[in-house]
Amino acid sequence: MSVSVIAAYLAFFPIAVGALRGLRSPSPHSLELMRSFSASWWQSFRRLKLPASVPYLIPALRLAAASAVVGAIVAEISTGIRGGIGRLVIEYSREATSDPAKVWTAFLGAALLGLLVAGLVALVDLALVRYRPSGAHR
Repeated sequence: MSVSVIAAYLAFFPIAVGALRGLRSPSPHSLELMRSFSASWWQSFRRLKLPASVPYLIPALRLAAASAVVGAIVAEISTGIRGGIGRLVIEYSREATSDPAKVWTAFLGAALLGLLVAGLVALVDLALVRYRPSGAHR
């Protein structure tokens, strides 16, 4: 549980900052246009603010994913949880003289976990590609 809390804590702040920046990104003219159409708060949020926040949320999700993976591995090392990737790095590094492949296995597992999380964020990015501004590049 403590590893999950640490990983969530490290992922929360990039997402919160990205979301707040994105939700404040629509121009005052666009907000005034929504008011002139008598749009409710929910309609303005769904039709204007949420799509405008997507270009800010995707980089925030990438940063949060990397922070969560690194935070989880470091938390596993510091809390002494058995069986986690961070703990395996420490245990296998003690035995590196007998079998160096074990240490590389733990590192490979950490790298694969990072790639898996990055792939999930890339899938989210592909799902939200229609909200990307036309002139924006990755």
